[in-house]
Amino acid sequence: MEHIANHPVYYHWWPLFTVLLGTGCRIGEALGLRWRDVDLTHRQITLHGQLPCDLPHDTKIVVHLEPLKDRDEGETRTFPITEEALPIFLRLRQEQTDQRRLCKLSGVEYYDNDLVVCKPDGSPYLQKRISARFTGFMRSTGMPKIRFHDLRGTAGTNMYNLTGDFYAVSQILGHSVDDFAQQMGVNLNINTV
Repeated sequence: MEHIANHPVYYHWWPLFTVLLGTGCRIGEALGLRWRDVDLTHRQITLHGQLPCDLPHDTKIVVHLEPLKDRDEGETRTFPITEEALPIFLRLRQEQTDQRRLCKLSGVEYYDNDLVVCKPDGSPYLQKRISARFTGFMRSTGMPKIRFHDLRGTAGTNMYNLTGDFYAVSQILGHSVDDFAQQMGVNLNINTV
């Protein structure tokens, strides 16, 4: 995270990385997360949808979210907000309040989409643009080459290492227990004699 927070070009991505690594959300889910779905009092996120992947490059207002992948219309996924993540969400909220105020003072329009992760003017980031620039970011930091989607695996591994609970982690990630166990390289087949 230090590479992101201190990087001269990509520092504005730290909220996205924080949400992805803390929850295991898909990129579209993280980009579509709205403040109305973040309950800081009960430390819980309820995902209702994801940002459409095919938004036009000049999109300023998000009209609708797509259903979550592998879920029926209206189904949600719930994530806990950890003790470590709570100050980050509080910081994000304060930064957006400051950005909204700065836009108003400078006469720049602020697009209030209620997004947790957004550009300084409140408009949405585009999935394809972030994914395309991620390779350049990784190269600039000297970190190993990974896909943006691989951050989900990192989050799942961290959750499993903390809890040891395949079922809970697979539910949070939206995977079957068998799929998650396979990704972790664990054989859940129990042979009895």
